Amino acid sequence: MATIMKEKPLFGGNKHWRNPDWTELDDRVRGGRSESHLLTDGHRAEFCGILDIHALRGAGFASQRTTGDDRSWDLEGFTGVKLRILNSDVKNYTFSVKDMILRRQPEGQGQGTLSYEADFTLSGSETDVFLPFSRMNATYRGKPINNAPELRLSSIKQMSIMMRSFFGEQEGRFSLTIGSISAYTSEGDILEAEKGKNVPDLNEWETYVQREAHRRRILHACLMAIACGTLITVTMSSTGTISSLLEWVRSHE
Repeated sequence: MATIMKEKPLFGGNKHWRNPDWTELDDRVRGGRSESHLLTDGHRAEFCGILDIHALRGAGFASQRTTGDDRSWDLEGFTGVKLRILNSDVKNYTFSVKDMILRRQPEGQGQGTLSYEADFTLSGSETDVFLPFSRMNATYRGKPINNAPELRLSSIKQMSIMMRSFFGEQEGRFSLTIGSISAYTSEGDILEAEKGKNVPDLNEWETYVQREAHRRRILHACLMAIACGTLITVTMSSTGTISSLLEWVRSHE
């Protein structure tokens, strides 16, 4: 992990945890029996509950999300989210953010929008978890979405912490104590994000490979002709060019 260049507290630290800032979103909305809680004394928060996978035949999730459809965090210029973990079990968790919240339906249910999420595994000890935005995957109601628009960091509308079954891989009681959640900027994340933006698409890459292969075939043909003596007229001025040609081909073998 590269050196942190700057950090912005979101929850915890000098931004005390408050119970009204979070609410449950469990699989009970789909007929499940999982439940979650966020217990806080202002300085830390325990995300805990029970994950049931039987009611939904192997599926199941329990989560806490931020409240208020009109809330917004401007994280432009930051490269990821840092979770300060104080205590935990040895399980897999998911952190996600949204940049859009639609109006609730007349019956009060929220409408689905894209989530950008990252999974992380804990060892049970105190640690810092760094989740770069560039590695967050876009999903819609739990399903991966390809070619999704980039996350709008200037307008983060919701954050959530989730415990899910990963198709029956984990269940039962869970507990995760978080000291703080903050946005951070890391030089390493910036370089990784820029590198990702400069990767050519598949068609461009295939064209490049084909062009290089064609050039190598021509060079090898020239060298074979020289070796066989078919190119007998070689002036002194061209000697340097041929030497360079030989050196290039050898370096690309």
